Amino acid sequence: MGINAVGLDSLLAEIAATGNAVLFVDGLDRIEIQDRGIVLDLVNTILASPALATWKIIATSRDNGIEPLRTWLPSEIVREGGVGTVAVEPFDDSEAAELAEQKPALRPLLFGNERVREIARRPFFAAVLARSLAHATPGQATPQSEIELIEAWWTRGGGQVWKIPSGALRIPSLLPVTPMKRSALS
Repeated sequence: MGINAVGLDSLLAEIAATGNAVLFVDGLDRIEIQDRGIVLDLVNTILASPALATWKIIATSRDNGIEPLRTWLPSEIVREGGVGTVAVEPFDDSEAAELAEQKPALRPLLFGNERVREIARRPFFAAVLARSLAHATPGQATPQSEIELIEAWWTRGGGQVWKIPSGALRIPSLLPVTPMKRSALS
């Protein structure tokens, strides 16, 4: 590829020089045990290097709190005051009404069956459902139950609704660029 291996701290310093010293980790609580080393290498490098002191780490997780993460994240991250949380609440009636005005196909989901409403009013699922329903065939029924909603989710491409940007396919090829053992970080 023509890319020389460099230390992870050097690579992160170069990234920070572009003005984007933020590590985003989506679904931190869903990272498989065998893949946690990648995140730990990044986090431990950021914590250990004074040159990386401006870095911020933003991670998303489900609402089961920080406790499950204490078993594998560095204590500097999870100790008192090391983690801030932002809860993303479901849309209330007023917000749901405003969304339904903009996306009429969502109205039956946002104001229908309570179980469906519970899911459809979560911002993430509302966005996915809006895209999914936009691609529904004419006359296709709007889900009226939780089971129908789940079925529609999978048959209309749930989890696969976003096109992968061409640059994102390069990410796996960049991982070997910075081979580093955790023991070298201390």
